[in-house]
Amino acid sequence: MRKKLLPYISGLLLLAMVSSCKKFVEVNPKGALLPQTYTTYRDLLNNGDLFTASYGSTEYGTDDIDMDVPELADGMGTYVTRYQWAKVFYIDATTYDFDWNNLYKQVYTANIVINEIGNATAGTTAQKNELLGEALVHRAFSYWCLVNQYGKQYDPATAASDLGVPLRLQSELESSFPRATVQAVYDLIVSDLKKAIPFLPAQQTVTNVYPSKSAAYAMLARTYLFMGNYPASLQYADSSLAISSTLLDLQTYSSLSAVPLTASNPEILLRKNNSAIQYYSSIRLSSELLALLDTTDLRYTLYTDLGSNGNTYPSFANGRVYLRNSFITGETANIGLGVPEMLLTRAECQARTSDLSGAMTTLNTLRIKRFTTANYTPLTASTAAEALQDALAERRRELMFGGMRWFDLKRLNKESAFAKTLTHTLSGATYKLAPNSNNYLFPIAAGIITMNPEITQNPRD
Repeated sequence: MRKKLLPYISGLLLLAMVSSCKKFVEVNPKGALLPQTYTTYRDLLNNGDLFTASYGSTEYGTDDIDMDVPELADGMGTYVTRYQWAKVFYIDATTYDFDWNNLYKQVYTANIVINEIGNATAGTTAQKNELLGEALVHRAFSYWCLVNQYGKQYDPATAASDLGVPLRLQSELESSFPRATVQAVYDLIVSDLKKAIPFLPAQQTVTNVYPSKSAAYAMLARTYLFMGNYPASLQYADSSLAISSTLLDLQTYSSLSAVPLTASNPEILLRKNNSAIQYYSSIRLSSELLALLDTTDLRYTLYTDLGSNGNTYPSFANGRVYLRNSFITGETANIGLGVPEMLLTRAECQARTSDLSGAMTTLNTLRIKRFTTANYTPLTASTAAEALQDALAERRRELMFGGMRWFDLKRLNKESAFAKTLTHTLSGATYKLAPNSNNYLFPIAAGIITMNPEITQNPRD
């Protein structure tokens, strides 16, 4: 079989990457582009534009968004196809999926560090090991996003046969890339994170783009949550929170512009940007999401606004829009790892393991920071089932447009109590997405499969 180009980097993207790295890489005698010194490997992982650019187009398929706005839909291109859960996202076979490319470019760069940092000149063993740990966490994060976007929801009964995504553990530029199983991808994620933890500082003091122990623990908690291993998820959420537990008290901020930027936000454990939502000034919230937000909730008053208040799109006047990624702050929502997610993970796992009082205490630890003192009322529940409902509702409120809702819908569809049919409308047409539909698996761009025909396409309903 002839060798294939990397499934995640088109020729143009590879050329651009190599060109941008010329200042700290050289062509070695075997023809591979490799850094030489510890400093050049540090520079590779210092590339914030690369390691914060992640995914984001999943948001358009969720029940949190109402895109039935002609002016918006006309300019949204392929994001409309996600909103419609179309059979094909990219009609043009030469168009590449930016979510796929962003994540695999991170994998490619992380692999260079993972495989070659031991050969670097200069730098202490501890410094080299810290870079190894950072690269392992970045790779694990990227593969978690990829397998959950393009593979089936993890199911212990079928994960060993369900198709995940191609696994690339080396940095060579040519090879064959069949899809690994969901189980194999999850096994790598867990292995990478556990290997990374001993090499990382408890917290990062330089930038929240660098992974830390608290971030690695958080990623393990997220991974085990999606595997349905709630005791393990709870263990690692607790480990992360034992290191980092600072929450913003939203009642101390008079406006969104006063809220700390992501680079200095103590809630963020590992910063990753929503790579799709950031290109639009605001997103209209669905009526269902709005119904979950109490009007005294500071996440409602700070992070949303009436569409009529200066929005670019006239049709937004009939609704409320999300502002966190707007021109007010010039930033996009963090879809990485954070303290609020760990509290919500802890609360969900406590509810699922029948720790009713623990779940409510954890939820109220978060909620007390999201209301003024006058408007705050602690949540109460009389059963673990009620506590779980509260935890999932709070998760949706706190993490809105934080990149998790699509994945939460996929995993919760496995439980009859939470499975739901989604409905979107656009220009008079109605679209529906059934629980566990094949359309929860994003199609792989035709251009990727053309370059790598051993990659099996996802089925579509």
